Amino acid sequence: MHSLHRSSQVRVLDEKRELVGVFSTADALDQVFSQNLDLILTVPNASPPVCRMMEVGKYHYEKQREERRARKLQREKSAEVKLLKFRPNTDKHDYDFKIRAAQKFLSRGDQVRIQMQFKSEESIRFLDGEGLCQKILDDLADLGRIVSPLKLSNRVMSATLASKKVAASSD
Repeated sequence: MHSLHRSSQVRVLDEKRELVGVFSTADALDQVFSQNLDLILTVPNASPPVCRMMEVGKYHYEKQREERRARKLQREKSAEVKLLKFRPNTDKHDYDFKIRAAQKFLSRGDQVRIQMQFKSEESIRFLDGEGLCQKILDDLADLGRIVSPLKLSNRVMSATLASKKVAASSD
């Protein structure tokens, strides 16, 4: 694919994106043909327009790879906060089920907010609820790091965890 343009001069870059020089369009095309490469217009609005000397297939492959990397970064940046609600008297099966869900969310890169809700008659069980919350945080410590520590407000104890995987890739 040879991009012919109306500009009389073009700025030519090689495959490694290093500047080769500014040439007339005809000279740039002659140079590209002699090397069995293609002249690809990458920045048409620049003055003079910027072209790269490379194979078209390689150019498309690089472009797709950059788009894939950008989508992956966007996904990591827009991690959702998943809410898991517990009670001080949560059964073992429910606890295990919610822990597995939290592990799945953290491995996907999402954040997990743990909430322990107390009803008015359960207010005397704050210590039990705090112990259960601490057990939850300990069980998820291998996959997540604590973003906001355990806090109590209006009969709701909560903490937020973020994935260690996302934190390691952004460092």
